[in-house]
Amino acid sequence: MAETGQVFVDSKTVAVAGTPEALTDRDLGVRTSVFILPKSGNVGNLLIVDDTTPATKTFIVPTSGITVPIGNPSLIQIDVSVSGEGCDWIAV
Repeated sequence: MAETGQVFVDSKTVAVAGTPEALTDRDLGVRTSVFILPKSGNVGNLLIVDDTTPATKTFIVPTSGITVPIGNPSLIQIDVSVSGEGCDWIAV
């Protein structure tokens, strides 16, 4: 388990557009938030996917990024509109 106070930086590439993937499968312990930034080379959209409701909802991540207040980054699902694109992220 991760120690409190550590900062984690990583990236995620989604292999197939339309197939949401977890931001990470790493056990980072309890975090307070995650900042997600679309990769600068992306030509399509990066989406955060909420599949906890019967009708899946998506949110387009702005090119300036977004901070998600969440304790466990592995609960975040992302998708892309162009296969092979993704994001960089930091969890604190």
